[in-house]
Amino acid sequence: MVLCYNKGCGKEFDPAVPNGEGCIYHSGAPVFHEGYKSWSCCEKRTTDFTEFLNIKGCCKGAHNSVKPAEPVNTRAGPAVKREPPTLLSSLISRAAVKVLTTA
Repeated sequence: MVLCYNKGCGKEFDPAVPNGEGCIYHSGAPVFHEGYKSWSCCEKRTTDFTEFLNIKGCCKGAHNSVKPAEPVNTRAGPAVKREPPTLLSSLISRAAVKVLTTA
């Protein structure tokens, strides 16, 4: 038995059986907007996350055994390791502030 990766299905199926029982899934993406949860492919909306997960799919097709690629996080930049300030850099910063404020 293999797990179906279609959105909203999640059932196990036998890939040796050509059509099996079929798959009922969502073809669109999940939408979270102003407290509502819905799928972009159908009109059903809810404010409860458990209800959202239980919204029956709106499309029918074959099960999918291919796991989708993990989304790439584009918001977070590369991790920058910052060294703690040294006494010398602290003194230089203070001197620069004095020069700039007295000029």
